[in-house]
Amino acid sequence: MERQMRPASYDMSGRRSALLLMVRDEEKMKSHRCGIEVDRQTMEKFFEGFGFQYHSVLDKTAQEMKQAVINFRNSINSSSGNISCVFVVTSSHGHRDVIIGADKKTLSVKDIIEPFGDELCPKMKGKPKVFIIDACRGSNHDPGVHFDSAADEKLSKEALATQEYRSTRVPPCINDMLVAYAAMTEFLNPEVQHRDTSVKTCETDQAGGFEKSMREVKSLP
Repeated sequence: MERQMRPASYDMSGRRSALLLMVRDEEKMKSHRCGIEVDRQTMEKFFEGFGFQYHSVLDKTAQEMKQAVINFRNSINSSSGNISCVFVVTSSHGHRDVIIGADKKTLSVKDIIEPFGDELCPKMKGKPKVFIIDACRGSNHDPGVHFDSAADEKLSKEALATQEYRSTRVPPCINDMLVAYAAMTEFLNPEVQHRDTSVKTCETDQAGGFEKSMREVKSLP
């Protein structure tokens, strides 16, 4: 039997849909120092620039965010039109495997990703699904990577621990899915580390860096 080949690229001619789940710090909002608010503005600008229809869910409890994910998935399945791709972006406090709602209760990352598997979201079968989890995953500080470390074939303790963690805790891969985390397992979000010392610089660099990335993506053939 001849094996059916998958196309080299996705058909992006249909609608593009996105969901933002963001829990902002009330005190930092008052003093205009909330990095998550910067995240919201940046992502909304990104989605508008790339023609996405998006829905922002702000400052909700863990259960409300879980329901928002289900509602978003249901709206996709019930849509009569073609949907090319889906983005789900979170920005909040978090720990290993969870993000934290406005009520300080936790929502499992699995409850954000698994509703979009082929069986639960047949409308998106064979189509790209992108998840960006912008939250801490532990309390360790990430020292970064030295430029010449790529030539070192010996894995660090942190890399080995991450490999072991993935093999035991990460759910089976969903087809056509990309999950991007802001932090390594057991580590703080690097953005949070920088905010501790220079909030304004961090927010400016973050927005500026995103603008540069968006220009580079738009320039691709």
